[in-house]
Amino acid sequence: MPRLTQSRSRPQNSHLRAVWGLITRQVRSATIQAELDSVLYALSFEAYERLKSENRPLHQALLSYVVTVMAERLGFASKVIGVLRR
Repeated sequence: MPRLTQSRSRPQNSHLRAVWGLITRQVRSATIQAELDSVLYALSFEAYERLKSENRPLHQALLSYVVTVMAERLGFASKVIGVLRR
């Protein structure tokens, strides 16, 4: 059976779940481990709401990024489902 794998060169996008929680107003939690020394930033719900009203271009860029990553994930999931149905 063909095996599908996600490219390791792509970011793992664990942070996307946190952004999704801001958009859907759901409390999210996760444990992640960085492969390299990293600088992390926190964005509270209140700060996200201010971002929406005070910096529309940045908010639109963030939403665009979320949509792009979600579309990639949906495409990958569709391929996996297709392989599993064979």
